[in-house]
Amino acid sequence: MKRFLVVLSLTLLSMSLVEAKQIPYKRPPQEIEELVFTTPTPNPVFNSDISAVMLMYANTSIPIEDMPLDGLFLANVHIDPSRYCRLREKGFQYLTLKRIPNGEEIKVNGLPEGGTIKRAVWYPKGDKVLIFYSESDGTYLYSASLENGKALRVSNRRINTTARKFVIWINDTDFLTTCVVEGGEAPVRTTPTGPIVQESLGKKMRARSVQGLLRDD
Repeated sequence: MKRFLVVLSLTLLSMSLVEAKQIPYKRPPQEIEELVFTTPTPNPVFNSDISAVMLMYANTSIPIEDMPLDGLFLANVHIDPSRYCRLREKGFQYLTLKRIPNGEEIKVNGLPEGGTIKRAVWYPKGDKVLIFYSESDGTYLYSASLENGKALRVSNRRINTTARKFVIWINDTDFLTTCVVEGGEAPVRTTPTGPIVQESLGKKMRARSVQGLLRDD
């Protein structure tokens, strides 16, 4: 009987130690993954004289790096204080440019790998597009020509994209935007390796919110 009680006590102790644990993220079956990541219908944006169109292909999901796990929460907006951008935004996978009516559809190329297009707008003359491109350390400006789609970085200054108004045009080539004031220290955000899994053991305990289940602490 004593041996049974000891075994039962050890079992209950081990169960109490796994009330909340983290497991690695897992990939779904290939068929499900292909369905989720099917290329969506693009969003068309015409230039000023409707002589060309920009087709914007949105991401199908939000990267875990852009989920509001430990960012700032200001006026109902989740902000990443280290990259000066909004969180929980899908952004766009890629862009294509096409002259109307019978021009070739050219994919914008030359952007660094691994980033996300936050926003893209036509220049007033309609011959180039201005691209706000999110990289690992922040958002940078690129321009791409309607002729070949080649993207070139406009400036090495990081852009603050927490506001909805990204750019104000002064004339056909000059514009105003909000740059990051460098020199300050911002908290470093961490990306979890998997979700937090909680198990109910028949006693009262704190329940994480849906957002909290993604945290790695």
